[in-house]
Amino acid sequence: MKLKTILAAAALVAFAAGSASAEALKLGNEGNYPPFSITEADGSLVGLEPDLARALCERLGHGCDIQAMEFNALLPSLVNGRIDMIVSQLFPKPERLEATEFTDPVLTNPETWIVPVSGPDEITPDFLDGKSIGIIKGSWNLALVREYAPGATIKQYDNVSGIRLDLEAGRLDIGTVGRLAAAVNIIAAENGDNYKLIAPIESLVGNQAFSWAVQKGNTELRDRVNKELEGLFADCTYTNIRKKYFQVATSDREPESCH
Repeated sequence: MKLKTILAAAALVAFAAGSASAEALKLGNEGNYPPFSITEADGSLVGLEPDLARALCERLGHGCDIQAMEFNALLPSLVNGRIDMIVSQLFPKPERLEATEFTDPVLTNPETWIVPVSGPDEITPDFLDGKSIGIIKGSWNLALVREYAPGATIKQYDNVSGIRLDLEAGRLDIGTVGRLAAAVNIIAAENGDNYKLIAPIESLVGNQAFSWAVQKGNTELRDRVNKELEGLFADCTYTNIRKKYFQVATSDREPESCH
């Protein structure tokens, strides 16, 4: 009888473990956009987005299975059902809105130009003519930058560090990335005082709000995520996580009392 009891208990434990695993949300993250997302040497993910995603999963009552993948693979993976949710910042392009359910905004990260301190205070198409511009692969405004600067050469990079290195080496004349990433990875980095940030014209900035996304039609998960995100902002959990990586607010949804 004791043996049967032990075996039954073991079966229950195995069943419970399997159920918990089945309930884990499969999340996709770029994993290579510090300090929003960073892949450690052991393969683990840290950064604002993974940390916030884990806090969200906890409130949703789910486990968190965060997978790092190329940015361009995130949307196909969501559409094909390989993941349940994208937890990397997404700009609401029409094609993305059609293919997914966007959450409420998670952060605000308007685009900025990165130029040498000796450069102009306004970036015009004439200035960009013949110049080389570095931009992150998959950036929402890539087509707009090409249209704005038809005489420039556009070079795409996996991360901000690549843009910084090529700026320093003279292989790039100017970069354009999100303001938050530029401030942390370029201006606050070594030799950062050699550069300055310039806001582009409004059409290249967009509405500045970036969100996450769940599978098309899964409005139940989207609504639950929105509810818990609201709570994470309201009780300062979002701000406390953000302060580990940024000294300035990353969303206009952060209450003043949390700063």
